[in-house]
Order: sequence, then C-alpha cells, then structure tokens
Amino acid sequence: MRLGIMLLLPLFVLVFGANIAEKSPYNWIRDCFLSLSGNKKDVSKSPADYEVEIGHLNSKLDTIQFLLDDCLKKNDFRKARVIIDSETVNVRSEASLTSDIEFQIPNGSEVEVLFFDTEKYYLDGRQGKWCKIKYAGSEGWVWGNFLDVQD
Repeated sequence: MRLGIMLLLPLFVLVFGANIAEKSPYNWIRDCFLSLSGNKKDVSKSPADYEVEIGHLNSKLDTIQFLLDDCLKKNDFRKARVIIDSETVNVRSEASLTSDIEFQIPNGSEVEVLFFDTEKYYLDGRQGKWCKIKYAGSEGWVWGNFLDVQD
C-alpha cells in the first residue's frame, strides 16, 4: 500500500501541484480521477462515488503489493560471482558511479542477484547494466559486467 502511494504521490504533485491550494479536496480528487482517466469533467459523481473508486484502487494496490511480496519470498535468486581486476568491487547506494559507496565485496565472492536495471549504460567503452545484489545481508548496486551470473 505504501509503495503504491509513494509511486503515485509524485505524479499527482507534478500534474496537479499548482492547483492544489486553489481547489477543495473534493474538486481536486475529482479532477485527478478525470485527468488520469482522460475524461472531461463529470459533475454527476458525488464524493461517495470517488470514495468507492479509491477503495477499489486501494484494493488493487494491496493485491499487487501482496503478489510482489509473495513473489520475492518464493524467488530463488540467481547467484553470481564477483569477477574484477582488483581486490574488491564497490557496492553503491544507487545505480550510478556518482552514488555513495555503501561497502565493498572481495573479488571471487558469491552474491545474490536481485534484479538488473532496465537501462543500458557504457562504462569504459563496454555496454552493461547495473545490478541490484545482496551480500552478507546487505543490498546495493554493482556494475553488472563485474558479475559472472550462474544459472
């Protein structure tokens, strides 16, 4: 539930941020739904109608969150071995060379692959993706080309 709200809140603020202070909560919520659905203003709906719609959306978000949590619990994460031309590899807080280094992993260590970033980047002229990993109970991001992913 919180994840859904955290994902939707920035969207609402960006789209409707300038109008929030000028409208009543009822009108703001109505306009949000109408804008997101692509409909023109529908004055036939009451606040109770929107409460029902919000309830349905919350139920769907709860179901999605449950399925994601269940999937992550059941997932047997793939293993990978750190392969790098130095003694350690930096594990970063985000998928970026400019993000903070959280900790380091010794070369040859085994890690759990949580997932790969969807974007492709170039590092030292080689294309690759950042990889979210777990090592010794901690999570972070490693350049995917530094990992030998085992099937």
